[in-house]
Amino acid sequence: MVNVIFSAAYAVLPDLLRERREARGLSQRELARLMRRSPSHIGRIEARQRRVEVIEFCRWVEALDGDPTEAFTELRRRLAAGGPP
Repeated sequence: MVNVIFSAAYAVLPDLLRERREARGLSQRELARLMRRSPSHIGRIEARQRRVEVIEFCRWVEALDGDPTEAFTELRRRLAAGGPP
């Protein structure tokens, strides 16, 4: 069985988080400061080297002034469609 972090479906999650960060015009370093995490932590998530827990997903989206419920709905939509928009 393949580790989920290496699956094509899992790639949708870090891609969504990275796109939201970039849409806000923030660097990994800036987001890390807002989340009180290291920039390498953010980088590992975006590079699919670290899993995203549900609470961390919410904090990431909220740090970008987003709504976790809306972001999760977008994630589900992308997964149902088979990938990024």
